[in-house]
Amino acid sequence: MTYTLHYFNVRGRGELSRLILEFGKIDYVNDFIKFEQWAERKKTIKYGKLPYVTSTNGFELYESMAIARFFAKKGGLYPEDAEKAAITDMWSDKIYDFYSSVTPIIYRTPKDQQAEKIKTVLSESAPAFFDTVEAALNEDGHFLEKLTWSDLYLFVVTTVDFLKPLVDSHPKVSKLVEEIKNSEVYKNYQNSDRCVSF
Repeated sequence: MTYTLHYFNVRGRGELSRLILEFGKIDYVNDFIKFEQWAERKKTIKYGKLPYVTSTNGFELYESMAIARFFAKKGGLYPEDAEKAAITDMWSDKIYDFYSSVTPIIYRTPKDQQAEKIKTVLSESAPAFFDTVEAALNEDGHFLEKLTWSDLYLFVVTTVDFLKPLVDSHPKVSKLVEEIKNSEVYKNYQNSDRCVSF
């Protein structure tokens, strides 16, 4: 069975699921939607929102976090133990809250207004966020004893260019980043047409 991830040709709310699909070794294709196509495509989508997933057996799923959690479970990146699963949910929710404050700067803020908003994030919410996750990661740079979907979500946040100084100043976060970047899975993904750079 093959899944199709329908989303814009950007990282945004689609990149977490793409990484989970890659690391979980789940068969999928991207339906990259151009921004200029969105007004018309929106009329044909059940809830009028992206991302959403369809499959060759007729399955449909909407909402980015529901999609990510579904694939994490299928791909072995979501703990079977209920308490450990709850821990990954907790951190994924926290990361979602922070990432949701960052992505509008990248995708919705006029270029001439971005610098001021970036300055605000870097001086207010970002340092506290990175300090919190740094304290929670173990010596391997994971929230738990092995890689989970919440680790991949944190990695997605670290790909935001203006957050790089904070990534570099947090050793455990940096260790996670290096682990993922140096993995064969990620290298293959980077060299494929499934990967987006923005």
